[in-house]
Parts: sequence; C-alpha cells; structure tokens
Amino acid sequence: MFRHCFFFGHFYDHGEVVTIKKCVECQCNDGSMKCGNTDPATNCPKLTCPPEQQFSVPDHCCKLCPGI
Repeated sequence: MFRHCFFFGHFYDHGEVVTIKKCVECQCNDGSMKCGNTDPATNCPKLTCPPEQQFSVPDHCCKLCPGI
C-alpha cells in the first residue's frame, strides 16, 4: 500500500499532482513529494489565436486563447 504525502499542511494521495505556484508542479510518490518546474516555452500547447489575444490566468503556467 502506498503512503500519503504531507506537504504544506495538507495530505495528498499517492499519484496526486498539485500546482504549488505558477509553473511548479509536485506529485506525491509513496510518501514523498517530487517537484519540478514547467517551462512554458516547451511544455505549453501552441496557441492558434494571435499573441495580442492570448491571456494568462493566475496560478496557471500556460497562456490561453479566448473561448477555450
């Protein structure tokens, strides 16, 4: 049986992924949290809307297009 992770005052299940701040994700792995940075230039989907329409959402690493 896998162990839960206790991280920043919360318990997480094995395999659970949490975003702790913009572009940083952590995953619970048998009682241990493993964190890594997300590089928006390489890990975000290519957007089809013009750059002037792209917008950011608080706590999300990748920009979005309107209507998505």
